[in-house]
Amino acid sequence: MKKLGIKHRADQLIANKRVRRIVLILLCVIVALCVFRLLLLLFPVKEFEIEGDTKYDLNEIVNAAGIRTGDRLYGINKSKVEKKILEKCPYIESVKIKRKFPNTVCFVIQERGSGWYLQVGEDFYALDYDLKVLMETFDEQMLKDRGLTKLVLPQLQSAVAGIGEVPEFGKDDERLRSETVKIIDTIRTNDIKDRLTYLDLSNRFEIKMVIDGTYTVDFGDMDDADKKINMILVTIADAQKDGYVGGEIYVVSPSNVDFRGYFPDGTKEDADSAEENE
Repeated sequence: MKKLGIKHRADQLIANKRVRRIVLILLCVIVALCVFRLLLLLFPVKEFEIEGDTKYDLNEIVNAAGIRTGDRLYGINKSKVEKKILEKCPYIESVKIKRKFPNTVCFVIQERGSGWYLQVGEDFYALDYDLKVLMETFDEQMLKDRGLTKLVLPQLQSAVAGIGEVPEFGKDDERLRSETVKIIDTIRTNDIKDRLTYLDLSNRFEIKMVIDGTYTVDFGDMDDADKKINMILVTIADAQKDGYVGGEIYVVSPSNVDFRGYFPDGTKEDADSAEENE
């Protein structure tokens, strides 16, 4: 019995040592984490960067975020900053803040498919690809500088819907609305969209557009649209090789495109010369 008691006490001592060792390790880990967190709060923000394509420059994003150099990198409230950016930058669909050790704030941005703007009176409205209003402004040049295409819609009402809503056009004609959206979807998914300055859909059978700011196009309707667009791009490429800086393009059919060029001195090619070139 005496030997059993001694063995029990020995086992108890070993168990107690193990417990103390585990507690000590846990305390060391907790202290290390606290010290590490305190050290992290000491790192000031010095650099900013963006991941993802955006029409906003870095300064605009930083100003919207309200973060300044010298702020504590790991003291930033990420969810609060992300909300502020979304409120002040309507083209942005989502944003995530990444903190890069030791002093860099990275904005991971995904933009809305903004690509159009409308004019109603003296006001201008930026739209996403679903025609939802993103913002209202008096500064048309700002929208142009961001690469947005001026869009003319059929029977646009005098009042434009609010932010996040679709403009009122076509007197609530759902068929007209859906056909217009279908035309826009076809054009925006084509390579021509990035070069499109102006798109007039007020008459879907007589669509007009401006490409590269200098080539006006009478497009006709949307029959064989992709073939027509390809012919237009070929025509412009040939015109540029020939030294023209712009021109007038008339799409008779996918295989028949008339062109009248503009010369660098500002003069226009006369109709007879254009016909001879054809």
